[in-house]
Amino acid sequence: MAGLRENLHRRVAQAFIDIGREHRLLALLRERENKRLKNQLGNEVLYGPLKGFKLIDVAQWGASDHPLKILGLYEQPVQSRMAELGPLNRIFCLGAADGFFGVGAVAAGLAKRSLNWEMVEESRRIIAETAELNGVADAIKTFDIADSGFVAETGEEAPGPGDLVLIDVEGAEYDILTAETLKVLSATRVITELHPFLVPEGKAKEEALLERAGAVFDINFIDDSIRDVTGIPEFREMSDDARWLACSEARERQMRWACFMPRQS
Repeated sequence: MAGLRENLHRRVAQAFIDIGREHRLLALLRERENKRLKNQLGNEVLYGPLKGFKLIDVAQWGASDHPLKILGLYEQPVQSRMAELGPLNRIFCLGAADGFFGVGAVAAGLAKRSLNWEMVEESRRIIAETAELNGVADAIKTFDIADSGFVAETGEEAPGPGDLVLIDVEGAEYDILTAETLKVLSATRVITELHPFLVPEGKAKEEALLERAGAVFDINFIDDSIRDVTGIPEFREMSDDARWLACSEARERQMRWACFMPRQS
């Protein structure tokens, strides 16, 4: 019996090792392919709603996503929804990372101004440098960490019909979007990525958030399940394996965004 148990443990351990090696191999292949594409493509977005937006050559967040951004594929469903809702007066980006949406929307002419919240100092520096590169520094405002009082922090009017609030804060959305904050945002559009798997009791917190939001907004969802690569000639000469590996954002699971739209009376 002891021998059987030891053999079972050995097999289970080896299975986990093999899985780890496979995932690491995929990561290495993705990094190699994206490095090759980055050298080939340069730093200016070529396709999609943010076409013409210039990235700087360094990134604090998601450096291997650079080719996806240049090809217009990074969080493509969100880009498409943002374009549908534009043109925007202001875009409020909570969890702005390196400014892909906050600076990119202004640089591409989808928004007149952006207000950005980002807790990482290096990312805030990259946002500023990217805004300068694109000639839109005067239209970009940046704060550090966001909380439920983020609107009051701006010293500006609450977001209205011509604005968009875009939230990607790795689980903090459940604390930021209180009932009071949702009422403040009730005249605007809100898109928030949902991260129930990153916080304790995440499923319950997500259900509570959707219930709070449902009292104020109409709700629909964006599923991160499809990438449209038509019209991207760079992919035509790539193998299927290389093409779809290049499309990967290396996420652990399929993501989902909730869209809160002002209730139609």
